[in-house]
Amino acid sequence: MNNAKAAVIIVTYNAEYYLQDCLESLLKTDYPAESWKIIIIDNASRDFTQKILNDYKVTYPEQIELVCQENNTGFAAGNNLGIKRAIEKGYEYVYLLNQDTVVEKDFLREAVKTICEDENTGGVQSLLMLYPDKQLINSTGNNIHFLGFGITGDYKKECSEVNFGNGKKEIGFASGAGCLFRVSALQKAGLFNENYFMYCEDLDICWRMKLAGYTFLLSRSSVVYHKYKFTSSKKKFYYIEKNRLRTILQNYKTGTLAIILPALLFMEAGLLAYSLLKGWFVEKLKVYAYFMNPKNIKEIKACRKAVQETRIINDNKIINGFISAVEFDEVDNVILKYIANPVLKAYWALAKKIISW
Repeated sequence: MNNAKAAVIIVTYNAEYYLQDCLESLLKTDYPAESWKIIIIDNASRDFTQKILNDYKVTYPEQIELVCQENNTGFAAGNNLGIKRAIEKGYEYVYLLNQDTVVEKDFLREAVKTICEDENTGGVQSLLMLYPDKQLINSTGNNIHFLGFGITGDYKKECSEVNFGNGKKEIGFASGAGCLFRVSALQKAGLFNENYFMYCEDLDICWRMKLAGYTFLLSRSSVVYHKYKFTSSKKKFYYIEKNRLRTILQNYKTGTLAIILPALLFMEAGLLAYSLLKGWFVEKLKVYAYFMNPKNIKEIKACRKAVQETRIINDNKIINGFISAVEFDEVDNVILKYIANPVLKAYWALAKKIISW
C-alpha cells in the first residue's frame, strides 16, 4: 500500500482566498514523497490564483504540477484533464480535492489504505467536516435519490451521532470535494461527463462505476475539512436540474424509466411550482428546452448507449441503496415534508418490488 502511486488533483477557479490554507495543509501530508504528487488545473482564474499557484510551483517543483487553462472548462473537464495526466504518469489512484478544503496529514494514507483492502472498491470518500465548525459534519458520503437528486449524508451532525461501524461504511456516492478513485475503475466506467460542466458529475460517475461492479466506501480515519456554505441561485438550479435529469436518462434501463415516470412527473410539477415561487421558472423552462435540442438528444443517446453497453449490474441491485425522500435541512419545507416525501416513499416502495431487471 505504501508504494501505491496517488495523485491529488485540484481544479481551481478564482481561489486566491482558499489556496494558502489548502496547499499548506496538503504539503504536510505524510504519504511517501516519491509516491504522490499534486496536479493543479486552473480554469482561467481572473484573480491572483495563478500567481499564487506559480509561486508554490517554483517553491515545490517536485511536488506540484500546474496547468493553467485559457478557458473555464468546468469541474468535470478540469478533473478529467488532471486524471489523464495522472494516468500518463502511471498513478494507480487519483484523489479529487476541492480548493476550499484543509486536510489532515494522514488523509491520503488512510484513504489509500481503505481502497487497497478490496479490489472491488472503486472509490473512497474522506470524512468531510465543516470548517471552521470542525465538530460538525459536512458529509459522511452522499445518497442517491431514485429521481436523481444527490442528498448529503449526516449534514451538520456531530460524529458522536453517527455509527461508523469499524471505521468504514458503504455509501451511495462519493462527494467530489474529497474522494479517492481507483484509476482502473475509472478507465472501465469512463471519466467525468464533460457535458455536465458542474454539479451532479460526482453522482453520475459513481453511479456508472457501480453499474460496472464497483462499490464506494467512507473512511472515518481520512479527514478533510470543507469550507462549505450552502448557496442557491438561478445558475445552480439550472445545472442541477439539467444534470439530474441527464443522469437518470443515461443510467437507468428503459423499463426502470417507465416505472418511475409517474413519480418523475409528480416531482416535476412540484419543481415547476417551486421555481415560480423562487423566480427561477425561466431556468426550469431552459432545462426542458435543453432536452428538446436535437444536438443534445443525439449526444445523450450516445452517452446512454455507452453506459448500457458497459454495465454488468442490473437496476434491481443498484436501486437497493437508493433513497426515496429528499431530506436536507437547507431545503426543508412543509410541502416537501408532508406531501412530496410521503408520496415518493410510498411510490418507491412499490416500484422496487416491480423492478426485476
